[in-house]
Amino acid sequence: MSDQELLSLSEAAKKYTIPMTTIRDAMRRGEIEGRKIGSQWVVTAHSVEVFLHNRPKKGRPFTKKS
Repeated sequence: MSDQELLSLSEAAKKYTIPMTTIRDAMRRGEIEGRKIGSQWVVTAHSVEVFLHNRPKKGRPFTKKS
């Protein structure tokens, strides 16, 4: 983990308006870089932003009607 802005899971969830469980699950899958410092897990703001930018959109895929 580099010297970027570190956020606790609750701070990241509030900042990016996503559930903490989404962040935890993405950490388990290796999609968000996280580290445990003491008793608290932290993530970099950059890794959360990359995850949010790259994750697939929810809902039905758009299909063009002819």
